[in-house]
Amino acid sequence: IAVIGLTGVGKSSIIKTLTGSDVHVEHSISAGTTTFAMFPTIIDDQRYILIDTPGFNDENRSDVEIFQEILTWFETMTPYCDLAGILYVQDITVDRFNGAAKLNLAMLQALCGEKFYKNVTIITTKWGTLRSPRKAEKREEEFIKGPWKDLIAGGTRVVQH
Repeated sequence: IAVIGLTGVGKSSIIKTLTGSDVHVEHSISAGTTTFAMFPTIIDDQRYILIDTPGFNDENRSDVEIFQEILTWFETMTPYCDLAGILYVQDITVDRFNGAAKLNLAMLQALCGEKFYKNVTIITTKWGTLRSPRKAEKREEEFIKGPWKDLIAGGTRVVQH
């Protein structure tokens, strides 16, 4: 299961929560995950490996470079394991779905294709940092009806973390 999203959205924190592994979580302004890391876990008696991927919108590399790196990594790993799903992580505190987020979403859709949408889960993060939970709920609703509409129609689920 690949964990994908912009830098700083909480990918490593989610992996730490799901696996109990000692995952390095970066709390600075620079990107935390710059390479791929695998973390085995068991979910519903099924063995999975969560893959922490480099984040998009990195100040040192372009999103196209990172996307190509992710594609190459998956192509290399395909003979050894199946991609069971993608966790797409979105910071709910972000007011607008800006250019970087739009490009990231387009790359996610290109990576998995419509038939794989049912294996994608969007995880919204940083709910506890907002003063108004209602505002965050409204924002999530706007994302569901707007940029995530096609993914949702294809079976993608949205969960809060």
